[in-house]
Amino acid sequence: MNNLSIAVISGGSSSEKEISIQSGNNIQGSLIDNGINSKLIDFSEVVDLGDLKIFEKVFIAMHGVEGESGNLQSSLETLGIEFTGSRALGCQNTWNKKRFKDLLAKSNLPTPKSLVADDILGLAFPKGYFKNNHFFLKPVAEGSSLDTFEITSSEDFISAKKLIKNSSNSFILEEAIKHKELTVAILGEEVLPVLEIESPNSFYDYHAKYISDKTKIFEANLTDSQTSEIKELAKMAFNITGCSGWGRVDILQRQDGAFFIIEINTVPGMTSHSLFPKAASLAGITFKELVKKIIDL
Repeated sequence: MNNLSIAVISGGSSSEKEISIQSGNNIQGSLIDNGINSKLIDFSEVVDLGDLKIFEKVFIAMHGVEGESGNLQSSLETLGIEFTGSRALGCQNTWNKKRFKDLLAKSNLPTPKSLVADDILGLAFPKGYFKNNHFFLKPVAEGSSLDTFEITSSEDFISAKKLIKNSSNSFILEEAIKHKELTVAILGEEVLPVLEIESPNSFYDYHAKYISDKTKIFEANLTDSQTSEIKELAKMAFNITGCSGWGRVDILQRQDGAFFIIEINTVPGMTSHSLFPKAASLAGITFKELVKKIIDL
């Protein structure tokens, strides 16, 4: 294994570039600790993906459209280059939230009620469509909760539309489920301990994910039957969307105990604030061991 040559691809130009760089640096440091030959590469400096053929595997550490939409994975597949994580189809099926939710619905897996708007600025407030007019507004294809807003009134809706950074994107409006924010990390065939997130913000947004030290992350306080149920839901969602390798399934729990699948992250963060390493640590897996396991999948 130590003779392997790994390219760690991070950075890029997406809105999550800085987070990707942090993930890449952490992964690279772990590979060095594992005695594995590797090179950290900024994706924005890659001119020809064919140059990556000199490596035996690419560790994709890019978040956002460049690392999770399936475009990079499709190109690497065409070139015959091995890489970590889900194949192109799994990424495509989960990056686009509408496509993802349609697949969940076809398999009768629970996900919040929603509607899609191709012209968000021209959309009228959907009064009465969602319970208590409470919903989240977010891009159909984006990560790290950027351009995501919690809406409880027409005034909130108007204000959010003024704050949107890229209004040309398609947006999805999704009914709010307010009780517990949970996430399930999947590593190969292993489903890691379920995490619960308590954020000082109204929801687990970009600031709560990557900046705030007040966000609390801990093993979820669920009954044994609930734990079994949520792990099964996560694994089913992972499988029906064609995901593979490693990934993280975000799920909300309603007050009555019902679970609702929100999204799948095909390239989870590997920063000091990231959820996947935390779940692995609860399973007794060190960061160094985790990186090696991901490569071996």
